[in-house]
Amino acid sequence: MTAVALSPIRRILLALDIGNESTASLEASLALAARLDAELAALFVEDEELLRLAALPFAHELGSMSAARRPLRDQDLERTLRRRAARSEAALAAAATRANVRWSFRVARGLIASRVIEAAMEADLVTFFLGGDPLQLSRRRALVQRTLAVSARPVLLLPAGAELRPPCLVVFDGSDAAHRALRLAARLAGAGQGALRILLPVAPADSARLRAAAEAVLADMAVPGEFRILPALTTADLARAARREAAGTVLLPATGDLLSPERAGRLLGDVGCATLLVP
Repeated sequence: MTAVALSPIRRILLALDIGNESTASLEASLALAARLDAELAALFVEDEELLRLAALPFAHELGSMSAARRPLRDQDLERTLRRRAARSEAALAAAATRANVRWSFRVARGLIASRVIEAAMEADLVTFFLGGDPLQLSRRRALVQRTLAVSARPVLLLPAGAELRPPCLVVFDGSDAAHRALRLAARLAGAGQGALRILLPVAPADSARLRAAAEAVLADMAVPGEFRILPALTTADLARAARREAAGTVLLPATGDLLSPERAGRLLGDVGCATLLVP
């Protein structure tokens, strides 16, 4: 494998926990697995920190309907976790059967970050749903950054309401990661995602070299592409470009100066569509 080559994607990890369940993320993950002929491996993590909290004598919860305050017992949380895991597995089984996708489901207990990163090392791509309250979203942003840094796997980010759909907008800065992102986008386009739109983050006078490199990849993959030039590429610029192009899926390199994992973390939620970060 060369430095630019994209590793085969045979196993996609869908990371789940009690605050991270979404029908939309399941459907989008299955759609990606179907297009890439990959297995979808779901991991439901029983959060050890939450279980420790439930065991404390002063722990309470609010009823979702009544808003009544009542003691939070660890036995109750254990049952809730088992029910949620069973519900998630049943939903995956039904949806994967309809989509004709290979699947697996595993429950693990421990710290969410540790368990997800361990599982990511055995997968080729990781999917995260970015819903929930601000605290949950902040924790997931941190987990995304750590997963990228430690596992070096592509990461699919799914904000609330997002789905994997065309057109694909790819940021191409000429880096090895950008080549891998473009190849992955071309694979999606070849599986029915439509023509690609390639965003070159350079001044028009300097775009010829980048365009030629991107065109070589597209020719090799036999996929057409349309080019856009955006000299200044901040996270806000990228979000505006995605909205202007009505992009359904954005792919971008997650390494180097263009979008480091830290900057990518600040990007989460700003683009408003499915986003694939490719290291």
